[in-house]
Amino acid sequence: MARQQLQDRRRFYEDHLTKVILPYWLPKTDTAPGGFFTCYEPTGEKLVSKEKYVWSQGRCTWMYARLAQGDMVELSPELRERCRDLAAMGARFLLEHCILPDGSCAFRLSPDNEPMELYPGSGYAVSTFADCFVIMGLAAAGELLGEPGYGNKALALF
Repeated sequence: MARQQLQDRRRFYEDHLTKVILPYWLPKTDTAPGGFFTCYEPTGEKLVSKEKYVWSQGRCTWMYARLAQGDMVELSPELRERCRDLAAMGARFLLEHCILPDGSCAFRLSPDNEPMELYPGSGYAVSTFADCFVIMGLAAAGELLGEPGYGNKALALF
């Protein structure tokens, strides 16, 4: 592929990220009890559930931390700062609501951020993917924010 084609693709994807994807997702934050809303119907126009899947909370935290820290994508200073703020909020949310007393991670939370079972008797920690994304989110946010406690918690979960 020619160098110009690669540069054109990069510009296209950066433009799409900054003008379509991020403007859609940035406001999808639960400002009162915290966390990110991710359960939308296929067109993305209607929120269908305020439940929070922990793997999504970790993934959002990781994504915002990487966008705020990285130089892979050109972001305005305001957009980079917004991503930084969301990564910090996400990391606090992960620590406060997603890690269970036994050190594993809940899979799903209620709208009030209480652990929920997938079905009666299944328990709260039913997926290592939740743990994995919480680890990734805490590690990325810890690096971004210079918070060694986040990295230490990620290591303990790992």
